[in-house]
Amino acid sequence: MKKIIFILLLVLSNDTFSQDIVLNKDTILIGEQVRMKITKKLDSINNWPIIDSVIFPEIEVLSYSKIDTNKNIISQEFVLTSFDEGTYNIPRYKIYNKNTYLNTSLVVKTITLTDKDTIKDIKKPISANLKKEKKGLKKWYFKTKKKLLNLVRYIKENILFSISIIYLIILLFFIILYYLNKSDSKKYVPADIIALNKLKNLKAQKLLQKGKIKEFHSIISEIIRSYINIRFNYNALETTTKETINALKLKIDKKTLENLELILSRSDLAKYAKIEPRDIENQESFDLANKFINLTKEIRNDK
Repeated sequence: MKKIIFILLLVLSNDTFSQDIVLNKDTILIGEQVRMKITKKLDSINNWPIIDSVIFPEIEVLSYSKIDTNKNIISQEFVLTSFDEGTYNIPRYKIYNKNTYLNTSLVVKTITLTDKDTIKDIKKPISANLKKEKKGLKKWYFKTKKKLLNLVRYIKENILFSISIIYLIILLFFIILYYLNKSDSKKYVPADIIALNKLKNLKAQKLLQKGKIKEFHSIISEIIRSYINIRFNYNALETTTKETINALKLKIDKKTLENLELILSRSDLAKYAKIEPRDIENQESFDLANKFINLTKEIRNDK
């Protein structure tokens, strides 16, 4: 059997700086690995040599560790191997430290066979345990099949429950949708209908007969202003009479606008100036309010 012997030679020149190169063994078989560790006292890793993946065509560096520093002691480990017999001189690496060069060399030798060495038969390939592999594969197959069957059985047993849950979710969705549509589809009541109904309720209260003149005109003003707010999209409840009339000049004809101004102004006098209109003026305001709503109501096709 051929072997490779690593012999380490350390050469120091011009100084006595110490360096250690340690191999974990001095003899290896072809293709076997050997560990080499280099340790040196240096001021900086910048002076550390870079060793390539191939030290020599026949000597390979399989791997190397990171450079380790500990109190100016720098070290690094390498894993080497060789697949060719022979003697090889490893290129020298220079480590610079305070104008001193440290050279290292590594000599690789082989041990040759002699006539006394006996040739042994080549060992037969180790046979794979196919029976064991087949048994394991068969066990995995039945185990997987059992899991699939259990899954199918579970789905079958719970499919009715799953369908019921889905059905309830769909039913709940349509119930919510129904009530939402019902809420949105409430019968739309036009602004003029609302206002006219309020006037009817006002008349039914008989406030004039009870002497509540101020309250009567205040309610008429509120009904008309609320109607304007919806019909013309103008907030008449928060504006003065003059501002309301100016805002509606381009939307209502002159005569109708004058009647509106009369209604609102008379209500303002009754509310703020405490001036009570006459009986004929009270009725006039009520009639003009009805007339104003009917003249300005939205045109629609009632069925």
